[in-house]
Amino acid sequence: MVAGLTVNTIALRWWMVADPEVAALIEYFEDAHQFMERQIELLHHDQTASMQNTFSKNVCSLINVME
Repeated sequence: MVAGLTVNTIALRWWMVADPEVAALIEYFEDAHQFMERQIELLHHDQTASMQNTFSKNVCSLINVME
């Protein structure tokens, strides 16, 4: 592949122009993905709103049954 780029000047020019843009897009995607992973890791599954609501409903149901 590299030998093809040195022989084909059009392909070499294309990679010289496109490669920095491709690298920037890949870096942007990796940063965004890592940011989302860090955000998810900060919350335990019990800290989500849906789990809190479910727990509250279950506690209320248990209290009603015990009364």
